[in-house]
Amino acid sequence: MGTCSFEFLIPLRGIPDDFEIVEDRYHPTIIHGENKSAYHPNCILMGEWGYSWIFASEILQASAPRVTRTVVIPIDEYRQWDGISEPTPWEWASNSFGHAVGMPDKLAHLAENVTAAWDYNFTEDFSYFVDEVHRLKALHGDVRFIFGFA
Repeated sequence: MGTCSFEFLIPLRGIPDDFEIVEDRYHPTIIHGENKSAYHPNCILMGEWGYSWIFASEILQASAPRVTRTVVIPIDEYRQWDGISEPTPWEWASNSFGHAVGMPDKLAHLAENVTAAWDYNFTEDFSYFVDEVHRLKALHGDVRFIFGFA
């Protein structure tokens, strides 16, 4: 079970025709990065799927998402939680924690943690990115971000 999922701002558009791609997923670049390809010198991996692009103006017109975020919290914290604010502490919701986890209404008496969900506003989380998009647009005009998912 994931912690949350987002809707795309725009439908996936694929790789633009004017953007060079080597072997379907690498882009030649002089930018240094951790995703450099050992097999394609001076190329960076663009991802494995979901290729698309978006203009800075499209990002700046969108509002930060509000989504249901699902996490695992200790049962004692859950009992004190107001159900609205961010619970503390929490972990990403997953079935691989190695201890008893369950939904609050189906708890076994040995459960140490529960799966909880709340409406989460990502405005603060995305503020650094949005500030950087504003900065890049001010410097270079309506820049285009090209991306893919791993």
